Amino acid sequence: MTHPPANGAAPQAGLRATNARRTREAIQASALRLAAERGYEATTVEDVAADAGVSRRTVFNYFPTKADLILRAPQVPTQAEVEAFVASDGELLPDLLGLITHAVAPMASDAEDFQRLRRVLRDAPGIFPELQSRVRLVQSVIRAALARRLGADLDSPRVITAAALATTLHRAAFELWAGDGGDPGADAPCDGAAPSSRASAAPETLAEALDLVTASLHDILDNPTAPAATRKDHA
Repeated sequence: MTHPPANGAAPQAGLRATNARRTREAIQASALRLAAERGYEATTVEDVAADAGVSRRTVFNYFPTKADLILRAPQVPTQAEVEAFVASDGELLPDLLGLITHAVAPMASDAEDFQRLRRVLRDAPGIFPELQSRVRLVQSVIRAALARRLGADLDSPRVITAAALATTLHRAAFELWAGDGGDPGADAPCDGAAPSSRASAAPETLAEALDLVTASLHDILDNPTAPAATRKDHA
């Protein structure tokens, strides 16, 4: 006969999970900052452990490789998230953007960290293919979910167009939010390219930037001849 857990078991489990998440975030924050300051190759796991106040063993418990310390890659949507998207009767584009936004959350928590990641990728282009492979995996899962929702083949024009549109809007939102060329997982970093500074009036969050980009898209579609009309009015 099994006995129910003690009343304090659930809170303790929640506390352990919270502490583990904070430790993981502290380790990765230290790694990204040090790599941006010193360079990826010059930053050691021992440096990261000392800066984060943990042991070398603890670092490897959370991050199997040195590259894992740096790469804040998108997370693959869970099966529950995919099924919710497929079954939704809401508007397609907002739902699709929401699914992508959740996937890229690890990359979009802080604009300065995002720019640090770009600097590290410029310094160590050898780790870029790993980031790209993770991005492609997420894209493939989302595209498959999109095809299911539309009841279409993966290579149908509707699926390709919707996926490309959502991806482009997200890249624009990344650039508006953090500057520095948009999504670091989309294109190889340019050798020797200087990182652009973040605009002083940039949106505070990626979600705000995405709202602005989406509103701009609707404005462009609703007013396709606005620039020409403006020029005529001032002629």
